[in-house]
Amino acid sequence: MASAGLLGCTKSDPSSPAPSPAPAPAPAAGQASVGDPSASPTLGAEPSADSPVAESAGAVAGGVPETPSGEASGAPAGEVLDTFVRSEAPLAIKAKVSRDPGFRLASLEGMRAVGARPGGPGYAATLTAPLKAYDDDLLTAATCTHEEGGEACGLGLGLGPDAAVTMLRLFMAAGPDYRDYTAAPRPKRIAIHTDAGSVELDYPDGATHRYVIFAAPVETSTISVEVLDVYPGRKSSTVHFAEVEVYGVKGPSRPPLELRTDEVFVYYETEPWKDKGGGEYTVRMTWLEQLGYAGVDLPGPRRRWIRGIAAYGDNDDRFVLVERALSATCEAPEVGYVMIDKETRMIYPLGALAGGGSSLYRHREGVGFFSTPAGEGAMTDSRAAIFDRTEGVFDRRRGKKAWTLAEHLSEWNFEDVPLHRGGASLDDFVADPKSHCEAVGGDDLTPILDVSEVFSAEAPGEWWSCGIGDGHKALLGRDRACGEAVSVLLRTADDTILRRAEFPAGSGPRRLAVSKETAFPGLMVEVGKEGGAASDLVPVNLDYYDEMILRDASLAVRPPPECGPCTLEFGERAEVSAVAEVAAPGAGE
Repeated sequence: MASAGLLGCTKSDPSSPAPSPAPAPAPAAGQASVGDPSASPTLGAEPSADSPVAESAGAVAGGVPETPSGEASGAPAGEVLDTFVRSEAPLAIKAKVSRDPGFRLASLEGMRAVGARPGGPGYAATLTAPLKAYDDDLLTAATCTHEEGGEACGLGLGLGPDAAVTMLRLFMAAGPDYRDYTAAPRPKRIAIHTDAGSVELDYPDGATHRYVIFAAPVETSTISVEVLDVYPGRKSSTVHFAEVEVYGVKGPSRPPLELRTDEVFVYYETEPWKDKGGGEYTVRMTWLEQLGYAGVDLPGPRRRWIRGIAAYGDNDDRFVLVERALSATCEAPEVGYVMIDKETRMIYPLGALAGGGSSLYRHREGVGFFSTPAGEGAMTDSRAAIFDRTEGVFDRRRGKKAWTLAEHLSEWNFEDVPLHRGGASLDDFVADPKSHCEAVGGDDLTPILDVSEVFSAEAPGEWWSCGIGDGHKALLGRDRACGEAVSVLLRTADDTILRRAEFPAGSGPRRLAVSKETAFPGLMVEVGKEGGAASDLVPVNLDYYDEMILRDASLAVRPPPECGPCTLEFGERAEVSAVAEVAAPGAGE
C-alpha cells in the first residue's frame, strides 16, 4: 500500500492532523524511500523502466494482437505509426457519441475488448507516452500540445488484420482534480479514422467516459482518434488521452481487467455531496480508485478507474457492480448501476435496479446481483441481473410476489446476507469472528496508552485489537460509539506499538467503518471528519508500514452529514437473512 505522498492525496486538515511519523523499513537497493519526492509519480511524466507505471504499461503487451509470424502488430510505445492515415473517404456506417453504451443488453452481448497497440499517428502532432492511454488508469494520460492552426492531436491504435470494431470508450480529460480538468483543453469535435473511412463527431465536454458507437461493426486493422477542436483550457494547451478501449466482435481479445474490489475506494476532491436545500443533495465528482500496493516494500501510485460511489463483488468474481449517483435525500440516493465483466471488459448498464438504498445480494457464482427494497411491495419491486456463462447472455428478472426474500435468494442462488456499502461499522466488524478482534482493557491498555497521543489513563477510551496476520495486530480506539477522538495503531509481531494515525476531538462526531483487506493483508479504516461531511482512509498493513493516510477518501460514499454524522447507510434496508425468513414465513414481504 502506497503512502499518501505516493498516492497524491495528502491534504491539510486542521481537524485531522497528519499522523505521527513512524519508522518505515529501509528501501531495497535502487528503490526510492518513503517521502522521497522522486518516488511520487507525476501526471504525464514518463515512467522509469522499473516503475509501477512502467510495469502496468508493459502488461499491455499481453493484449497486443499478433500476426501469423508471431510479431506484434503496430509499433513500440512512442513510435510514430505511418500506417495511421487521415481517411479522406466518409465512413458509410453511422456513428454517434453517447454517455453510455446503451441499456439494451442484448445488443452488447458478444462484444469484448479488442487487443490494440497505441501509438502516435504520422499525420498528427507529437504524442507523448501513448501507452498511458491504455493502462486502465485515468490518472495517467498520453499527451499532446494543441496549437491553433498547427497539426491536430491524435492517438492511433493498431488492431491487427481481423478486427471488427463496434464501439470505443474514451476518457479525454485531465486530473486528478477539478482544477486540473478545467486547466487543460478538452475535445470539442473529433474525427474517427478507420480503414473503411472516417467520421466527424461533436464531443460533449465533461470529466467522464464517452462512447463512440458504430451502427454496425467496422472491419479495420487500425483506428485513430483526431482532435479537430477543443474547449480551451484555463492554463494549459495539453490535450489528454487518459483512456481508450476498443470493443468489437472480431480480433484478438485484450487480457482481463485486473481489479481487486477489496482495494477499491472512493476519492472526492472536497466532499461527496452539495446541499441544494430542502433536504436535496447533488453528487460532486466521486471516483472509484484502486490502491497501488504491489507487495512487501513495493508501494505504487493509486489508479483511477471510473466514476462511482461504491463497488460490489468479490475479487474472484467475473463481474463487479458499480453504483453511481446523481442526487440524494436521507432516505435514498438516486442511483444507476453498471455491471462490468472483468473477463471481456464490457460495461453493461442496468439502470436503477430496485432503486437507491435497496439491499444488494451477490450471486454465489459471481455472475450477478439481486436488489430488493425494504417495505411493502418489496418483492415485486425487486430486480436481478444474472449472466448465463454457457449462453453468454444476461437474464433480467423481476421479483415474484408469491415468494419471500429467502425463496428468491435460494432459488436464484444468491447469498443470504446483504452486501455492505464500503465495509462494516466498527461495532459490526469487531463482532464478526472472522475479523479476529477482541476488546482490550485493564492492564493490557497500559502499553497502548503509553504510545497514544490522543488517549491517556485519565481518558482511556474503548479499544479493540484485530489480527491482520503473521502476529501483527491493528489497534483501534475511540472515545464513544460515535467518536470524536480516534486512534489507529499497529502492534508488530515483536510487540512494538507504532502510531499509525490519530485524530483528536474537535471536528464533531466521527463515524468509523472497517474493511478487511486480504490484498495487503491488513485493514482499511474509514474515519469520518467535518461532522460526517467527508472522511479519510487509514490503511494498516503488516508488509509495508505506511505513515501517511488517504485524505478525502472513503470505502464508499455515505449519506449527507445532515442525515446523521455517523450514518453509514441510506434509509431502511432489507436486513432480514434467509435463515430468519425460513423460521418466520412471510417476513420481509
